[in-house]
Amino acid sequence: MTVPRNGQAIAYSHYRREHEARVIVDSMPGLAWSARHDGTLEILNARLLEYTGESIDCREHAGRGASCWWTQVLHADDVEPWLEAWSHAIETGEPWEIEHRLRRSDGTYRWFRSSCQPVRDRAGQLHRWYGVSLDIDDSRPTQEGVRGGDQSLLHFLDALPAIVWRATADGEPNYINRRASDYSGATLADFQDLKWQQNCVHPDDIATVAREWSRALETGTPYDVLSRNRAADGSYRWFHIRAEPFRDEEGRIIYWYGVDVDIDDRKKAEEALRRSEQELRFLIDTLPAMVWRATPGGDPDYINQRLADFLGRRVTELSQERWREIIHPDDVDIAARDWGVALELVKPLAGQYRFRRADGVYRWFQFHAEPLRDVDGAVVHWYGVQVDIDDNKRMEEALRSTRAELSRASEMATVSQLAASIAHEISQPLAALVANAHASLRWISAKPPNLARAKITAERIIRDGNATADVVSRIRALFKRSDACRTLLDLNEVIDEVSRLLADEASSRNVDISTDLEEGLSPTLADRVQLQQVIANLARNGIDAMDLVDGPSRVLSIRSRRDGDNGLLVEISDQGIGLDDVEKVFEPFFTTKEQGMGMGLAISRWIVEAHQGRVWATSNSPSGTTFSFTLPTSSEDAP
Repeated sequence: MTVPRNGQAIAYSHYRREHEARVIVDSMPGLAWSARHDGTLEILNARLLEYTGESIDCREHAGRGASCWWTQVLHADDVEPWLEAWSHAIETGEPWEIEHRLRRSDGTYRWFRSSCQPVRDRAGQLHRWYGVSLDIDDSRPTQEGVRGGDQSLLHFLDALPAIVWRATADGEPNYINRRASDYSGATLADFQDLKWQQNCVHPDDIATVAREWSRALETGTPYDVLSRNRAADGSYRWFHIRAEPFRDEEGRIIYWYGVDVDIDDRKKAEEALRRSEQELRFLIDTLPAMVWRATPGGDPDYINQRLADFLGRRVTELSQERWREIIHPDDVDIAARDWGVALELVKPLAGQYRFRRADGVYRWFQFHAEPLRDVDGAVVHWYGVQVDIDDNKRMEEALRSTRAELSRASEMATVSQLAASIAHEISQPLAALVANAHASLRWISAKPPNLARAKITAERIIRDGNATADVVSRIRALFKRSDACRTLLDLNEVIDEVSRLLADEASSRNVDISTDLEEGLSPTLADRVQLQQVIANLARNGIDAMDLVDGPSRVLSIRSRRDGDNGLLVEISDQGIGLDDVEKVFEPFFTTKEQGMGMGLAISRWIVEAHQGRVWATSNSPSGTTFSFTLPTSSEDAP
């Protein structure tokens, strides 16, 4: 037996280590490569060549850098970022990392994360580059990469930013790289005899790790698991562990080669995201509103818990057509029309509809929906919120009813007071007038007639008649305000005030108030309250006239214009049933309403005429009435 010399033994040992390192590099579940200090490719492991289906002749690329070969296998959109990163690294000697797509031999591109580390000699000079590319197409894991080591492939494995290990066919670890021992603080012996499971794996993950490792050994299929591994300081970090079998030519498993990639930061980020989503869901579910989401086509795909509890249904029971089942029959057509218009025009939707509760009771909701668009303007989802306003609606309705009752009571009280005042004021002169009339008849009927006394009595009748006329004149004065109450007014402001006051009443009766007000009108000297009373009386008269008219178009129009050089004109037009006699409507106690008193228009005329204006009515074609009145303008200062 020839004993090798010492130098031969060292060379042989180095050869074996180099060969073993090459086997490890070729068998590891990653694409590894190295380059000279100037970027000229030196080594590509067998897995990289097998994946790309491309060969490489280092002499062919000598002096041409790594770009010549990589540009053949990189995705066209990723070539420029790759070359920029690689050129920057060559210039600065700094490590680099990039995500890119790499073409497989069948022409398919998959995402990889490539990392490259520089290796320097003892003098600090850049000596070589070591790189590794890991497939992240399925899960896009973070924190994967490689770093260079020494000039040997073994040092290259030790420098990888991942734990690299090898096990025998029966699962016994027989190699770990330096990063594995540095992280765990354990030696290879500590990993043997399944001690790695007890010594390194979190107790809660041991059962899963042992089960999956046993399955891989029994079936010969790749090993892929997530687990928490203990560090040398006793802390645990999450790792993505992958291992694949290396087989001989006959298909028998010789070794298992594995890589543990630290994904702890990613797991913590995912956990933080899950907590954030849970908090957001909790917030949405506890909001005092009902929140939902729909697809671009309008089908609901999410409802919060409050809405689900109200409806007593799951989101899967709320297709676009089945929404019609939970909307009040009187509102469903309007809601469907509004929703259809919003989907077609991609515009926000706001409306008020009644929705059926799980117990069959309908409640009013304020409904609002907004589209969420992507960067290209396409709708990603519709988001909506429904706020219960049923109690407010009932309160508003009760308030309107109370106001109407108070208004009627006030009118009745006013008329009663007016009637009592008239009766009280004219009862005595009328009684005297009647008494003198009887006396005059007696004097004339006497035999012979006493004409002198009859004449005196007739004069008394004239006196009492004039007195009665004076009383009526004083009562009429009650409907006029003194000039001291008048100020310079902007007529358009008064119209806007009345329109706002009548908005709720008009809306409850399905009438829209439309205003067309000319700008820059001169002011008028008038009593604001009396003008409000006139406009309100005429507007209410128009609203009442449209109660008996069906159809979607029920609009009360209020228009202001100049009337000559020194006048203002206001026109209030309705689309109601119209008037048979436009002259009599302003007479006191004339009314076309069953319960009308016939005083509103008469009072309006008195007020307008007291302001040196006039008021009239005209019939519209084909239906409706327009009430118009004029007022003089004034350039005087308000008193």
